[in-house]
Amino acid sequence: MPTADPQVLLGAGRDAHKSGDLGAARRIYQQVLRLWPQHPHALHLLGVLEDAEGRHAEAVRLIGKALPALDGKAHVHNNLANALRHAGDPAAARRHYEKALALKPGYVQALHNLGVLLAAPGPAEDLAAARELLRRAVAVQPDLADGWLELARLARREGKLPAAIESYKKVLELRPGDVAALIDLGALYQVTLEVRRALPLLEKACAAAPAGSPLQALAYFNLAQALGEAGENERSETCHRRVLGLDSGAIHSRLALAKAERDRCQWDGWEETSAHLANLGQAAIAQAPAPFLLNLYPVPPAVHRAVAREYSRRFEQRAAELGGPLPPRPAEAGKRLRLGYLSADFRHHPVGHLCHGIFAGLDRERFEAFAYSLIPADDEVTAAVRAGCELFRDCARWSDQAIARQIREDAVDILFDLTGYTTYSRPAILALRPAPLQMQHLGYVNTMGAGFIDYQIVDATVVGSEQRAYYDEKVIRLPDCVFPVSPLGALGKTAARPTRESEGLPPAAMIFCSFNGPSKLDPPTFDAWMEILRRLPESVLWLYDGDDASLPGNLRREAEARGVAAGRLFFAGKAPYPDHLARYPLADLFLDSFTYNGGATAVDALRQGLPMITRIGETPLARMGASVARAAGFPELVAESREGYVELAVSLGSDRQALAGLRARSGTLFDLPRWLHGYQDGLQQAWENKLAERRTDVEIPASMA
Repeated sequence: MPTADPQVLLGAGRDAHKSGDLGAARRIYQQVLRLWPQHPHALHLLGVLEDAEGRHAEAVRLIGKALPALDGKAHVHNNLANALRHAGDPAAARRHYEKALALKPGYVQALHNLGVLLAAPGPAEDLAAARELLRRAVAVQPDLADGWLELARLARREGKLPAAIESYKKVLELRPGDVAALIDLGALYQVTLEVRRALPLLEKACAAAPAGSPLQALAYFNLAQALGEAGENERSETCHRRVLGLDSGAIHSRLALAKAERDRCQWDGWEETSAHLANLGQAAIAQAPAPFLLNLYPVPPAVHRAVAREYSRRFEQRAAELGGPLPPRPAEAGKRLRLGYLSADFRHHPVGHLCHGIFAGLDRERFEAFAYSLIPADDEVTAAVRAGCELFRDCARWSDQAIARQIREDAVDILFDLTGYTTYSRPAILALRPAPLQMQHLGYVNTMGAGFIDYQIVDATVVGSEQRAYYDEKVIRLPDCVFPVSPLGALGKTAARPTRESEGLPPAAMIFCSFNGPSKLDPPTFDAWMEILRRLPESVLWLYDGDDASLPGNLRREAEARGVAAGRLFFAGKAPYPDHLARYPLADLFLDSFTYNGGATAVDALRQGLPMITRIGETPLARMGASVARAAGFPELVAESREGYVELAVSLGSDRQALAGLRARSGTLFDLPRWLHGYQDGLQQAWENKLAERRTDVEIPASMA
């Protein structure tokens, strides 16, 4: 007959368990069970320990075996529910949490745990029940930091951002060093464009996170992103390097650093990064790197599509967390179509400069326009968009869910995303499916790889037959150019017409110019430009530096390394848009970049009378310049090869008379009514396809435009 006292042994086991000595606790519980094999408290306590150490199925077995003797104990039902939830049986877990609450209605742990269970993606009624349970838990125990944390996360998922912020603040009052809350609240301030509030929280998270942990890597990454948004680029890059030190495979930070180097035209790692991105493995693709950054490198279209597909899945998951797509609104025949435009760029931005004229120019018998702005904006472009729309909504501080619901309530028929995978984009809004038909245009020319985008608006040059194979969307192919060219009249006038002398340019030189963003420049493009300068000794090159103090020195060193004197490179800084446009005519010939052509920049050059040469490439972004040049009436300025590009530039650079003749010509590019005719016909045909449940491309022949 055993002589040991089980209660004494169990007391010692509990003490070891509470102190964190799980090995000692396990040995004691097992000793009790050797002596008393059916002892319910030993079975229960060993089951709790097994659950804590990740052996959830064994935990369920042990606690379930103890339950008949302990059926009236609320905490036993709660612990069995925990093990069942961890083992992947939420329905059974829910039953036992509810039994625990039936036995003890104010039981805080069960209220909290059932709230967490019901807060998982599921029916809206479960989310409402989760919110109520968590509120009851913190009402009973106001210092329950975990309860406030779950309430914060639930409110954020539901799009209730002010409530989420207040709950995160409560967590940090109770646990000032809670790393998860610091990261989450910092990220929330980034979403609401309050980056200066995010910075101290994320800095504290970096310091408080366990050294070398994934949580610390996440904190440094978010801090790096926030610093970049705040314009603190050096500190941002330092943080991205810390991320790579913690996780060498962190493709997001690697790309961010590569982008920072490209912005400065610092090309030491260009070949290595290009090779890495061109051969991304599945592990890197699975991290869903930002597709836009791949555009800066010669990446095969198959890789572009694979990354875009993976990236889109995160927004589909976000939509699922918000309760899934909204209830579908049926497409109706025989009506004036309501077009909704979602963008972060209704402002002085290349997209805004191109598109603002669409709204006023639509055929009001067929269409009406609603605009949804994703960032605070109030300039001449904003005013032009607002004036051309039936309704303009400033949604900058709205949640994804709130914007999607508003779009659906506004009965938008065709929703356009004009931002794509670029800065301030919000693809989760489209993943919620607020409109019957959804399209992408202007902001992102590659495939979105997303099931929630039905059509991409393109043209026959940007997306030919070879490029079409890599688009997941159906396309509306316009006959002339993917870009609309809106009038400049509403966007202000230059204060004074510049001269070569006022811009610091040599008055008599042959001036080649490229005002494409510095990140679009790369060694192959620059090699070609330097060859042109070497062959025309009296020529110079005028570039845009974006007011980056280091960029001119970097490019002058690159020029000298290619046998061109540093003094033959000149630089233009940032300027108000009308003043920037006024600079173009001072140059003689615009040189397009190779991998990532000019889009709005090319349009600006040509409409200011500055001829442009471009080389047509294999990817959509390397074909934009050809599209613009052909639509502007300059098909002969589209080179098929690098060699042809160089020869064309040298030939024109030696013939001022030929250049003067080019300046006097114009084509369909600047005929917005013609462009709108084809665009509107394309939308109408796509709507008819929707009504007939056809999934086919839409081709607009030139004769219809």
